[in-house]
Amino acid sequence: MSAFVPGSKDNEIMNLFENFIAIGQEQSPAIAAVRTLIHTIQNHDGSTVNQLVQEIKEAIRIVETITGKSKLAVSSCCAQFLQHATLNLANIESAEMAMCKNHMEEEGTKYLQRCERAITKVASAGAPLIFDGAKILVHSNSQVVLEALKLVPENIKFTAWITSSEKDAANEIQDFEYEVDKCANITTNFIQDSEIGYIMETIDLVLVGAEAVVKNGGILNKVGTLSVAICAKEMNKPLYVLAESFKFSLIYPLNQRDVPSEFRYGANNRVRIDYTPPKYITMLITDRGLLTPTAVCDELLEMYL
Repeated sequence: MSAFVPGSKDNEIMNLFENFIAIGQEQSPAIAAVRTLIHTIQNHDGSTVNQLVQEIKEAIRIVETITGKSKLAVSSCCAQFLQHATLNLANIESAEMAMCKNHMEEEGTKYLQRCERAITKVASAGAPLIFDGAKILVHSNSQVVLEALKLVPENIKFTAWITSSEKDAANEIQDFEYEVDKCANITTNFIQDSEIGYIMETIDLVLVGAEAVVKNGGILNKVGTLSVAICAKEMNKPLYVLAESFKFSLIYPLNQRDVPSEFRYGANNRVRIDYTPPKYITMLITDRGLLTPTAVCDELLEMYL
């Protein structure tokens, strides 16, 4: 989390968001953000829908400020939430404010429930990609990829090569390693990012997560994903992206420079994520189904319009 954000309202939202993460043990800060926005709707005491929408937007701004490396997922998830919560409001514009609040809360809660089911749905769809004796490469310590590995039946034994770098937080690597090592059917090997080219020729398939799935079907993810994808493409290895639909974003980068700087850089102004174009992606495994990169734009139109 980021440092203190001034202002009593800011503090209230910040504390609420962090409590949802700590108490609920959310699998994604994006889900904690949605819970925060629903709470904002429930406790709004204004007299107009416009005031409520503005308060939600202000809560989104505050949450985005304090989410750190999860900002991309939180940003797209909050945008989708606002879209769902205000769905069909025009049809009840003349109704009482209480009715409008109830409508927004109901629609927002439905969206929250879809988000909560997303990781399990994606992991369940991704696990069958792994066959007995498979050698897979995993990059970026993704929670949904981890869940997919854990769902592979115990009688299917495989080897996972898991990348790490000096930029990775030690606790993140240890947590990922601990969870994978609990699975008796997985043989794990941790390698440095610089070893990817050497090991790729022995790999059967590559699994990565995503911090955002962008409008053209590419992804934004932990720096180094592009290098992994290029290497996999060169050696004819399939690369599968496991991503929840709440990470689908309207961002449309054409190159690395098009990635907004607010997402691109991490601590000490070092590049934290890179953009992987759709041509390097075999398939996206999502809670909305198995998607080719070219199908992502249609899904986004359906989700946002």
